[in-house]
Amino acid sequence: MSPEEEKKIVNNWGLASIKSMKLHEILPMPENYAIWFEYHRGSNQKLNVKIDKILASGQSFDRDLTREIYNNFILNQVSAASITTASEQVQKIMQGVLAVIDNSVSGSSDYNQNLDDFSKDLQDLNADNADNVSELVSKIVTKTKALKKEGEKLNNKLLASQKEVGELRHNLEEVTIQVSLDALTGIANRKAFEDMFARHIEEARETKKSLCLLMIDVDHFKKFNDSFGHLLGDQVLRIVASAMKSVVRGGDFCARFGGEEFVVILPDTPLQGGKIVAENIRKAIALRELKRKDTGESFGKVTVSVGISIYNAAFDTAESLIERADKGLYLSKEKGRNMVSAVEI
Repeated sequence: MSPEEEKKIVNNWGLASIKSMKLHEILPMPENYAIWFEYHRGSNQKLNVKIDKILASGQSFDRDLTREIYNNFILNQVSAASITTASEQVQKIMQGVLAVIDNSVSGSSDYNQNLDDFSKDLQDLNADNADNVSELVSKIVTKTKALKKEGEKLNNKLLASQKEVGELRHNLEEVTIQVSLDALTGIANRKAFEDMFARHIEEARETKKSLCLLMIDVDHFKKFNDSFGHLLGDQVLRIVASAMKSVVRGGDFCARFGGEEFVVILPDTPLQGGKIVAENIRKAIALRELKRKDTGESFGKVTVSVGISIYNAAFDTAESLIERADKGLYLSKEKGRNMVSAVEI
C-alpha cells in the first residue's frame, strides 16, 4: 500500500468518526474522537461489540458512558500495549545477555579443554625442547586473551542491560500509575480502589485496627450538567477530587468510585475520626465557588453529601462496608444534602 493510499484510508476513518459523533450528539472531545476512530478502524473487536450493543439498544452516549468506554477500551488498551512492549523489551534484553553468556561459557569450556590438552603436551616435552615449550606458552597466552575478551564483552553487555532494565522499570512504573488513575480527576480509579480496599480489609481483620469508609456524592450534579454543560460538570468533579486530596493524610486513600461518586479509605481511624475527616472534606468543598473566568459570573457553590461506615471484623466484608456507607450517603441526601451521616451496626 502506497503512503497516499494509507493516508486516504486514515482520513476516511477520521471523517466517519466525526459523522458518527454528530449523528449521536456526542461532544467533540479528544477521548470521544479516539473511541469512534478505533470503532471505524475496526481493530478493537471488544470496543466494536460494546458500541454495536449500545447502538442496538438505542441507549444515549452520555458523558458517563463515553468516559466508561474510553477508560475500558481505549485507555486500558493503551496501557496493555505499553505492558506488551515492556515485556518484549525484557525478552530482548535477556536474549542479548544470554547469547553473550552462552558464548562466554562456550569459550570458557573450550579454554578448559585447551588447558587439559596443553597439560598433556607439557608432560610429553623434555627440558631441551625449548622451542616447543615457547610455542605451547604462546598458545596458552593467546587462548587466555581470547577468554578475557569474551569476559569483557559479557561485562559490557551486562552494564548496558543494567541501564536498559532501569529505564524499563521506570516505564513500567509509569504504566502502573496510568492504569490506576482516573483520567478526568487524576485520583485513583475504581479498580485501584477495589484493590486497595481489599488489602485494607484484610489488614484490619488481622490487626484488629479500625477502618472507616467514606462515600461522597456531589449534590445536584445533574443540574450542573444540564444547566451549564458537561465541561463545567467535569470541572466540578476536579474540584471535589482536589479538595479531597487537600484534606486526607498520607495513609488515607481517595478515589473516584464512578460518575459523581467518590470514596475515601481511612485506615486505623475510629468512627469519630472518620466523622472529622468527612466534615473537613465537606467544608473544604463547600468553600469552593464556580465562576466564569472571563466575566466572574458565579455558577454557584459545590456541595457534597457524605456517608460513613466503620469496619466490624466479626462479620463485615468489603461489600457490606460499602453498602452501609452508601446508606449513610442517602441518609444525608434525605436530610437536605451538604451533610455527613454515619450508619453503625
